[in-house]
Amino acid sequence: LKGIKAQTSGGSRYLPKSKVKLKRNSNALQFQMDLIKNNPPFDYIFVGKGERNIGIKFRDSMRKVFFNMCFERAKKGSKRGIYMMYEHLMEEVKGFGVTERDMKAQLSAEFGQFEGGKDADEPPPTQDELMLALATMYGKKGLGDISKLIGPT
Repeated sequence: LKGIKAQTSGGSRYLPKSKVKLKRNSNALQFQMDLIKNNPPFDYIFVGKGERNIGIKFRDSMRKVFFNMCFERAKKGSKRGIYMMYEHLMEEVKGFGVTERDMKAQLSAEFGQFEGGKDADEPPPTQDELMLALATMYGKKGLGDISKLIGPT
């Protein structure tokens, strides 16, 4: 993986500052966005201890779109979005030795605490959220007029 060197000291991660600007002010989230940008095949990267990092790529298109939508919502502070990301990521890292505690620690560093997100009541995705999720998957040029497929909002 390009650009990954997470240093650990006493169980804490020190992640470098990023030049990516997001609404959520989190160095860990900005670092994640840089990792994804520099490693395009991956949808998310779990930063492990030392140099043990895991690139996660969703093979199923619908799971990828759903994950991207949750990622966008999480960046806006959605506890439900963070929780759904957590569930999808834990399924993908089975067998790699990533503990629930480690994954929760990384997501909390990126997005803040998300306890209670499983039961959070949030509205269904908007057309704009679906378009953004699809754009991250196919690129803006490959979408065409997708509003015909997903209908009016």
